[in-house]
Amino acid sequence: MLWDNSILPDSIYGSLFNIVLFGLLGHLLGCWRLTLGRSTGLAALWEYSVLTRDSGLYFSVLPIMLTIAIAIRSEDRFALRIGHLLVFVGTRAE
Repeated sequence: MLWDNSILPDSIYGSLFNIVLFGLLGHLLGCWRLTLGRSTGLAALWEYSVLTRDSGLYFSVLPIMLTIAIAIRSEDRFALRIGHLLVFVGTRAE
């Protein structure tokens, strides 16, 4: 039982970490279009992953850097350009 309790949060955290980062990378590279609703879903997944493994807080820099890159590369209106960044930063305002 001791091993199951320590391995389970790592696998959940790792899976959510990969989903969020590859979701943002796919949007940045143009593989798919990430709407603000889907970005909010990814931010919720990221928040849940941080709740399962506290060390994930240190890796919050990665999705924030990706959302900054999305904002720089985007040609939409200003509100849509920084929308993904605001969603990820807004979930971290605890």
